[in-house]
Amino acid sequence: MKSAKVLFIVAFLAVAMVFALFEYGVLPVALIPDTPENRYAVDVACILTGVGGFFILLTMLKIPVVRAAIHQPDGVMAEKAKARYCNLRMLLWMVLILFNAVMYYEAPMTRNPTYCVLMLFVAGVFCWPKTADEEE
Repeated sequence: MKSAKVLFIVAFLAVAMVFALFEYGVLPVALIPDTPENRYAVDVACILTGVGGFFILLTMLKIPVVRAAIHQPDGVMAEKAKARYCNLRMLLWMVLILFNAVMYYEAPMTRNPTYCVLMLFVAGVFCWPKTADEEE
């Protein structure tokens, strides 16, 4: 579980670094032109990744296949499975939030990326990996 916690911290730092690079002008902003088609595409993509990602991140460990792998009788294999799925969840969180952060800066004509980034930050807080003794 230490690897999942380290990955959690690395993911937060990577996202913070991307935000800093955009804020300080290292990465260019507003590259997507403001057309109705682009606005619609960005809105739909951000809503799907934001709301869908929020749901998947918070319910990933309750999916029957994942739950069966985590709660198997072999304790060592169960811990490995839990660590693997916690790492996968953090990687997914990092990809989703980075996508929405890039859309926030590259498509300033729409407000949806802002809300999706905030939702995914909240989801990231709830994705802190817990060990078996912390859950009880």
